[in-house]
Amino acid sequence: IKKLFIKKNQTTFLPFKKFKIRSKNEIVSLGQKNITFRNKSLNYVKPDNWKNFISKKQIKLIDVRNKYEIAIGKFKRSINPNTNTFREFPKMIKKQKIKKTDTIAMYCTGGIRCEKAASYLSKNGYKNVFQLEGGILNYFEYNKSNRKKENIFIGECFVFDDRVSLNQSLSKGKYDQCHGCRMPLTQSEKKSMLYIKGVQCPKCFNTRTENQKARSATRQKQIDLAEKRKLQHSFKREF
Repeated sequence: IKKLFIKKNQTTFLPFKKFKIRSKNEIVSLGQKNITFRNKSLNYVKPDNWKNFISKKQIKLIDVRNKYEIAIGKFKRSINPNTNTFREFPKMIKKQKIKKTDTIAMYCTGGIRCEKAASYLSKNGYKNVFQLEGGILNYFEYNKSNRKKENIFIGECFVFDDRVSLNQSLSKGKYDQCHGCRMPLTQSEKKSMLYIKGVQCPKCFNTRTENQKARSATRQKQIDLAEKRKLQHSFKREF
């Protein structure tokens, strides 16, 4: 590995509880075989030029993330493919009826999904595919470092750890998470009669089975008991 694009971010608590090393055939699975990755020097848009680049009317701006991520934050005028998982991207992008001669700009959280999506589109004949270098987090870092307050991103960025979301200052955002379905929750959603801590939320109370809810309720009961007795447990937040 000649060069790594390392992103650093500070927080007051440990957002990852465990360190795991696994051998996997594919990271962030697209479910497509034989994708040849393009030359890495091609078609990146740096954060300092991103605003100008996507402001062009002919640009098709695509958010490569899943719909629950997009729900809490996105760039203005971006297209939502409405995917539940990244594997759905090839099928859902076809429904957008984007021409293969169109200029496409895409972005995701940190750039990994864009690498795969851009390579998939290039393989399938799309001629002008660009991506935000380093993703949303790199864009936030650029704005923070340069003290810029650009309002082209609306909301916060979902992250896959116990911070749940980051605001545009790269601090922990305002969202919590349902430990039943892992979806981001607002404070008002947590006040809903359909919300049960650790068990369900307004987004999953109709989709989780009674068996799933019972297991989650048992887990939450054990957590509450450990907290009351001031005992260590695997879900305890470490500061």
